[in-house]
Amino acid sequence: MIASVQYNDVIGTAAADIADRYFNSLQKFLMDSYSSYDGNRYSCRGCTAYIGERNGVFVSFVCLDKDTNEFVKFTTREPWSPDQFFDIFKRFEIVIGKDINEVEVSEAKDRIILNNGEAE
Repeated sequence: MIASVQYNDVIGTAAADIADRYFNSLQKFLMDSYSSYDGNRYSCRGCTAYIGERNGVFVSFVCLDKDTNEFVKFTTREPWSPDQFFDIFKRFEIVIGKDINEVEVSEAKDRIILNNGEAE
């Protein structure tokens, strides 16, 4: 799966660490949070999050159905607040831009800090 929005003005990658209380597992999160989720039948492989026009975070979980060997999506009934979404993770990073996958940034100690829209 690759993230996509209407125009894909910028694209990139994401990485996250799941909160320790879920033992680094979205499967555990689903099993702990939703009694209707059958953890024996389904195996969560990831999640999607769509945030558009400040209407909340639309969350789906991508799971393998072990009975049919097909992937399905479980979607939350209502959009989540950003706080609800990020509560699943202890760290979350997205990198998006134009041709950003080819960019290498120096990890120098000195960085340009933005302050009130101007560089310091």
